[in-house]
Order: sequence, then C-alpha cells, then structure tokens
Amino acid sequence: MIPLLDHWGYLGIFLAVVLGNVGLPVPEETVLAMAGYAASRGVLHLPVILVIGVVSAVAGDNIGYWLGHRYGRRAIERFGHLAFIPPQRMQKITSFMTSREPGLLERASDTITEWGQSVPDVLDRLRRAGFDRTERLWTTGDDPEAEERFIALSRTIGEGHRP
Repeated sequence: MIPLLDHWGYLGIFLAVVLGNVGLPVPEETVLAMAGYAASRGVLHLPVILVIGVVSAVAGDNIGYWLGHRYGRRAIERFGHLAFIPPQRMQKITSFMTSREPGLLERASDTITEWGQSVPDVLDRLRRAGFDRTERLWTTGDDPEAEERFIALSRTIGEGHRP
C-alpha cells in the first residue's frame, strides 16, 4: 500500500484529490484506485471513500476556480513567460474566450445537470433488472451467463440515454 494511505488514511485521500483538482500535479486517480483496493481488502470503507472522493473533487475544483478567478490573470501576466504564454498569446486567449456564442456555458451546465439527475434513474433500472451492489459487472468471455448479464446491464443502462 502506498505510504499516503498507510499514514494518512481518509485525510490523505481528501488532500490528494483536492490538490489534484486544484491543478497541482498530484496523482489523485491513482490514490483513489489504491483506496479502492484498500477497501476491497477491508482496510478502508468504500462508502466513505466515495463520499470523500466526490466532496474533495468538488472542493478542489471550486478552490481552483476561485484561485484562477482571483489571481489567474495577474499570475499569467507576471509569470506567463515561464509557461510559454507571452502577452500576444494571452490576447488571443482573451479574444477567443470573449467571442464565444452567448449562452454556450449555460447550455453545457444544463446538460451536465440533466446527466447528474439521471443517475438515480439508472441505478433504479439496475435494481429492477436484478443487479445489486455485489453483482460482478464484467466478464472474461468464458462464462456465457456472465456475458448475458453484462449485455443485459449494458442495455439497461442505455435505455434512458438515447438521443
């Protein structure tokens, strides 16, 4: 197990995911994968990991947005040359961002919200189709029954998501 999880546990997961979502080069996906492995071994609890993963990702994204909104332009103007962002490129980026179609971000946000609202519906369909949280959702190809369950699962998930 990686030392972060051994010594820091849930707090280490939270910090790694927050820092990664703020924009620092922290391997938060790897930490979450290792946390999932630890949960499968009974060292950590999966529901707690899931809650921590979601909360820390949202917190990190919001902190990163706030930092960028508050200090981003000044930081790029002052240190942009270190990241190969000369003033000419910054002007191009600014004109690109301000010339976008009005309402584009609002429509994208509405779409993401609709997807998020459909998750409980998908989970309900899975329960009705006979899949519970312990069902093995993958197949190796050598078990015809497992392959049939996998196909049924794919159809069940896809029912409400056709254009």
